[in-house]
Amino acid sequence: MAVVAPAPGAWTPLTGDPGLWPYADGGDPTLPFNTYRMGGAVGMYQGAVCIFSVGGRNFQAPAGYAVEHQSRFSIYDPTTDSWVAADGTDDIDNGDGTWTSVGLCGYNNGRGGLSPVADDGVGVVMDQVFYVDGAVYVCGGESTGTVGGKMAKYDIASNVWSYTDELGDDEGVCRVGGGGLVEGHWYKVHTPDYLMRYDCATDTWQPDVHVPGLPVPQPYAPSGVIGRRLLIVDTFDLDNGDGTFGKLYVIDPVVSTLEIKPGPDVAIGQAGSIVWKGKLWLFGGRTAGAADSATDLIQYYDPVIDDWLTAPIRCPNMANEGVPNRSGHVCELIGDTVYLGNGLSDGGVMMNDLWSLNMTSMGLERHGDVDGNGVVDGLDLTGVLTAWATSPGDPMWDPEADLDSSGVVDGLDLAEVISNWSLEAALAPATPSGTAAQEDEPGPERIKNGKGERRGRRATSFGHGH
Repeated sequence: MAVVAPAPGAWTPLTGDPGLWPYADGGDPTLPFNTYRMGGAVGMYQGAVCIFSVGGRNFQAPAGYAVEHQSRFSIYDPTTDSWVAADGTDDIDNGDGTWTSVGLCGYNNGRGGLSPVADDGVGVVMDQVFYVDGAVYVCGGESTGTVGGKMAKYDIASNVWSYTDELGDDEGVCRVGGGGLVEGHWYKVHTPDYLMRYDCATDTWQPDVHVPGLPVPQPYAPSGVIGRRLLIVDTFDLDNGDGTFGKLYVIDPVVSTLEIKPGPDVAIGQAGSIVWKGKLWLFGGRTAGAADSATDLIQYYDPVIDDWLTAPIRCPNMANEGVPNRSGHVCELIGDTVYLGNGLSDGGVMMNDLWSLNMTSMGLERHGDVDGNGVVDGLDLTGVLTAWATSPGDPMWDPEADLDSSGVVDGLDLAEVISNWSLEAALAPATPSGTAAQEDEPGPERIKNGKGERRGRRATSFGHGH
């Protein structure tokens, strides 16, 4: 696969989590408290949009600590490039099923029972952390003991952790990944053909959603939500038997439909994932089971053209930023900026760093999708017409409407919208079919340009054939 050369200097180094080195209350200071396979979420904290980083795995912990599965909880404020972090061993048990967080670290890491996941730590929770209405939720996790499908909740205003409800079993809550928020409910694959469903308004588990044909993804499957579709990328472990690996599961949990599509050109697991401009983005990750298979590729799925592309910029790497490739890392989006850090290096060393990238530097073709929501429709046409004949400096100028980046909104931009108009229902609600949709074969041609690479356009987009 031909890949566009990386753009040097695109990533900005930031402050790593100080709560990860060394242990806040002792231990061997020569050993790191760095973690990987942690979960992350974005939400409001003390008036700023912040990143919450939870749990993870650490195989170099000092004696007396849970070696494998950590319970750390840290908060990063990008407006000040600073962290609120500690190791969580001093949390106060309120005696009523809640714990007051000391140092704002809600989970202990194996030295006592003073937090929701006593003695074990929440451990691996990739894609199992989310934020809703002033609270951070953590679902299950792979720990040194069973967790019973428990949902832990950190209420920011009261600085208190608690358990809200218990799923009742451990199936699907340990290493599978692939969770997402859709219309006030959090969904994740539970068992074959079924999604678990958590109601954030009532803080209760609801009956599973039946999705016929839904597989259980391989461990550490990255995911994202576009519209009301939950997208899960099955990993390199999934051999399709035709020389390709991986799949993309497109699920509408509201009407219980599933489409199974090809995965990215380079099948990966333990990748960072975000949704930006109506596309699912995968950052780095492993192309095989071992840490030394980590890649610096950035790949993304565009539902408008129903295809995977490779970005012209790479993840932080040795050639440009002087850091190794990684997997199992934090990757979160605030506005147009993606934040990437921690993880396990391709040399098997846990990392403690943080980088940011303005995604607009990708210079992507938007295929008529002016507002970047994954749909080419009347809103995009309105965007072009509103900014018609304008250029930078004009009052009505909108750079998003300048689809070909020519510096003027003109007939070429209008043509781009019209030429993709047949895909305008890409994210419209699908009609329940009761069976898994069949994927179409990819087209034979490959198209390269200076803004990425894509395969030939497939015949369908989400839920609709054309």
